[in-house]
Amino acid sequence: AALDGPGFSTRLIGSNRVPLAVDETAQFSWVVTPKAPGPHTLTLTLTAEVQGQPARQRIYERRVNVNVVPQPNFPTRVLTWSGWSEAFSGALAAGLVAGVTWLVTRMRGHQRIVEPARKPHPPATDPGTTAQPPGAPAEGGSGSPAPVNPGKTSPPPP
Repeated sequence: AALDGPGFSTRLIGSNRVPLAVDETAQFSWVVTPKAPGPHTLTLTLTAEVQGQPARQRIYERRVNVNVVPQPNFPTRVLTWSGWSEAFSGALAAGLVAGVTWLVTRMRGHQRIVEPARKPHPPATDPGTTAQPPGAPAEGGSGSPAPVNPGKTSPPPP
């Protein structure tokens, strides 16, 4: 088996000779690469040899006309790419996940703001001191609480 043409580079996959019994068939495969765009001809040649009788040969030859179209330019390949639907579906899914995540995060943050603020606990007072309104100076004017029992003194705050 042989396949050849002036406008092509051909490479046979497997052997070009296969022994066959009377009722058997064979299959041949080639990698065919065009050298240039345009009309070209490939020629397939098959030769059958009958074992033990060298004079008996059958030759089959067939010409195959091939029109090699030029490779499209980059914008055409991008526009006609068959993977657009899968790419669009993936981008849409990723966008939906990002949008839902953003929305949930925003709603959780909004709930924290809307919740009523808890009243702070009043500061614990020392049983030995008198409570003063915030910012009011103590009786002594020093800004520290005045002792309830003048006989008892407590150490100054650190």
